[in-house]
Amino acid sequence: YNYMEAALMKLGDILQVTAGPNASRIKNIYTEEQMYTVGNLEDDLAQIECDSFETKTIQAELLTNEDDLVVSMIRQEAAVVSRGNVGRVLNSNFVKCEFQSEQVDPWFICYWLNESDAVKREKHDKSLSRSYTAATLLDLPVTLPDIATQYEIGKSYKELKHMQYLFDRQKDEWTRLALEMMRSVLKGAE
Repeated sequence: YNYMEAALMKLGDILQVTAGPNASRIKNIYTEEQMYTVGNLEDDLAQIECDSFETKTIQAELLTNEDDLVVSMIRQEAAVVSRGNVGRVLNSNFVKCEFQSEQVDPWFICYWLNESDAVKREKHDKSLSRSYTAATLLDLPVTLPDIATQYEIGKSYKELKHMQYLFDRQKDEWTRLALEMMRSVLKGAE
């Protein structure tokens, strides 16, 4: 497959975004556990298995569904919602992206938004360093390869993000153990 022959278009040509309601308007309605947070975004990006929570009482304007592509307007980072974060309430700091699943792989778009040189260049050129808006997000250029190629890139990116999470966790554990050993040596010398 020749990736260079893929169609160049604007993100708004392939998806629609829906922003959650203003956070201050809903903060007294929903508990912190019911809200989708940056921590949930990080967990979804790393594909961390977490327990689902009870969603029966939530009647929010905008809820997360499994495999939704969610973008943090503040962090300019995207993630695909995992099973453990289904039913969380999105506020105005996030947008939910909707598209035809047979034409677009959500993990490919997640990769594109988070890692592609084209998006990074566009952010730099247009001084989007502070935050996205729905309009700037939809105006981002995307090169859309065929669905099979999108799926392969998306699958690889999903595995990479999970592997990075596992390596980071292992590094943190090694650091903790090394510091504990140093502390025990100091206690023994006192």
